[in-house]
Amino acid sequence: MWVSGVLELLGAAGLLWLSTRRAAGLGLFALTIAVTRSHFYMLQRPDLFSVPYWALVLRIPVQVALLALIVWSTAQPGQRARPRSFDPKSLYRTSCHHFYEKKRQEEAPIGGGVGGYLRAGRGGT
Repeated sequence: MWVSGVLELLGAAGLLWLSTRRAAGLGLFALTIAVTRSHFYMLQRPDLFSVPYWALVLRIPVQVALLALIVWSTAQPGQRARPRSFDPKSLYRTSCHHFYEKKRQEEAPIGGGVGGYLRAGRGGT
């Protein structure tokens, strides 16, 4: 039982990064299917477990909802209607791009051509 808990935590960690999200979703989906089979067994043999029967019955729709949530959260960005998740690498790329684009614009001639440099006070005598 602790093995499935460790796998669930690893899968949850994998959901945090875009590069591992799809694989983590597939793993969590397979793990949830495997665990759901044990929930059906517990529902068929409630006398063997010290869990209230209502909780055993409630676990089945919760597992279905969990499966739907896993599919939804790990779908390709074009397949779901939600904003893209936070990706530190894209934030870094965006900020670097913004910095270099701003620097390039500052160094660009005003109005184009050599005259732009002269009007901006960057060239000539």
